[in-house]
Order: sequence, then structure tokens, then C-alpha cells
Amino acid sequence: MNRARSVIRYVILIVILLLATLGIRYYFSHRERVTYSSPDPAVVIGKAERMTLNEEAGFFGYISPERTAPIVPFVSGTILSFDHEVGDQLEEDDIVCSIDSRPYELQMLQAKAQYEALESSLTRVERLYESGAVSRQELDTLTAQKDAAGAQLELAELQLSYANVTTPISGTLIVKNGGVGSIGSTASPVAVVADLSSLIVDLNIPERYYFSLKEHIDDLEITVSIPDGSVKSGASVVSMGALVDPTSKNFTLRIRLDENSSLFIPGMYVSVNIVYEKHENVLSLPVGIRNYEGGVYYYDEGVARYLVPEVLYENDDYFALSDEYADYDFIISGESRVFDGASVRVVGGDK
Repeated sequence: MNRARSVIRYVILIVILLLATLGIRYYFSHRERVTYSSPDPAVVIGKAERMTLNEEAGFFGYISPERTAPIVPFVSGTILSFDHEVGDQLEEDDIVCSIDSRPYELQMLQAKAQYEALESSLTRVERLYESGAVSRQELDTLTAQKDAAGAQLELAELQLSYANVTTPISGTLIVKNGGVGSIGSTASPVAVVADLSSLIVDLNIPERYYFSLKEHIDDLEITVSIPDGSVKSGASVVSMGALVDPTSKNFTLRIRLDENSSLFIPGMYVSVNIVYEKHENVLSLPVGIRNYEGGVYYYDEGVARYLVPEVLYENDDYFALSDEYADYDFIISGESRVFDGASVRVVGGDK
């Protein structure tokens, strides 16, 4: 009896599961199917704009004084005074420091005594020669000795004057290597002075720009600025290298700041922008819409079309096209999501 009831329960469970399965299959097979189709890519279109397109290039360099002079003593010795500090303004021949002059004073006195002794002897020998007591050879020998002693005295006086170390040019003291008590040597400078009223930048420029810059060397528009652009100055060309370095493939261009030189200091890192040619009223597009092949897309009645235009000129921001493209509606945004012949929808720009 119990066995029969268990069989009936299993049969009922199986029937219920079978009916549920059939119901689910019926529901999914007869429900309304929903299909999804992606919308056409959204693009922004616009025409090429007429503008002045500058062919230009940017470089980096460091500010340097155009005139810099190391102050090297011509004699060696202990520095007894050094009355100037970095930043002091000096005039040409100003005394920068003084070296102990006592050895050179003694040297000068010794040379002076030697000279005066020979001069006195020569006076006596000349009188004796006139009386025939000495030969012409003796007179000439003493005359030569006196001239040599005179030259030695001049050298000693010159070395004594070198104990006062002077600046060879007017400018600002930018380096101080010595101080009172240190040794001033003819082998190394005790200071460096620079003319900060005339500042330059030496640029190393890739050889591909050589002929472009050479052709327009007298018309270059040069702007020097610190990296954040808060301080700027115009500049002019001082010199252009006559050769390209075979190792680096660069040539040198030296420029001089024309204004605001007081706002720049030696050693400052600066950016230099050089405009070497201007093209006015040319059709231009942003370089960002071109792909790696140099191609662009334009809008043609709901469809994207692809072309690779001839580029007349370009810089880092824009490239110029011929006038035949004046009426084209170029895709200036969303171009990365389309292909040639793809349907597109315009969401911005000149529809």
C-alpha cells in the first residue's frame, strides 16, 4: 500500500515538471522578439578655415651671458683683500682682490738697485771711454747690461702692479672662487664676471631645419620664454653654424634677447619658438583629425568619405589644403569611429 502511494507521488512530480518545462518553452517560443541595432556614429563636421598659418618650430636651451670673463691673477700669492661679493656690479679695471705684494716689492727693489748700480757704472765708463782709458767693447758690454737691468726692472714693476687683480670687462660678479687668506693662482680664476645686459641662447637644431632657417635668416620671428610662458622676450640671430655635426645631425644657432633681459638670468631653462615662414589666408584644418596615413574623413549626404589630401604647409597645430576643398564638410570630431562609406549622423558643427 505504501509502495503504491510512493509511485503515485513520483508520477505526479514528473508530470508537474514536464508541464512546467513545456510551459516555459511555449512562452519563449511565442513571445515577441526584440531586436537591437546600434545607432549611426555621431560626428561633428566643419569646413576648413582660412587663417595665417605659420611654419614654425620649437626648441629648448639655456640662457647665457654673451660676454663672460674669468678673472685670473697674473701672479700667485695669498689674497689679502676681496671686497666684492656675487651680484656686485663692476666696471672695467676695477680691483677685485689684492694679493700679498711683499715678495714682488722686494723683487722690484732688487731690480731697481741693480739697474741704478749699472747706470752709475755706465756714467763713469763713458767718461773713461772719452779719455781713451777703456775700449769701445767694454762700453758696449756695460750698456747692454744696463739695458737688460732696465727691462728686468720694468718686469718687476709690472708684476708688482699685478698684485691688484682687476676685472677685464664691465659686468656683474657671478662666481667667487676665493676669499681673504686663500691662495690666488695663475692656474685658476678667483672670480668670473659677466655682462648681463646682453644675454644669448645657443640652440642645437636638427639638420632638417637648416635650409628653411637659412633661407629666411633675416626675417625669422623668434620668441624666448620660460616654460610657463609668464616671461617672454623677442630675439634676433647672432650667428648660424656653417656645418652640421655628423654625430648629432644638429647645427648651432645663437640668438640674442632683444628685450626684458633683466627678467632672465644665466642658466635659466627656456623655450624658443621660431617662425620661419608665414602663409596668409590659406585653408587650414587641425592636425588632430588626420590619421597615421595622413587621411581625413568628410561628410557626404549621411555618409563618411575618406581622402588623403595634399598638404601644402603645416605646423604642430594645423595643416593647409588647396582651395578645391573649400566647400567640403570635414569630420572634425568622431572620425576615429567611422570608416569609408559608413553611415553617420551629425550632432554638431555646420550641418
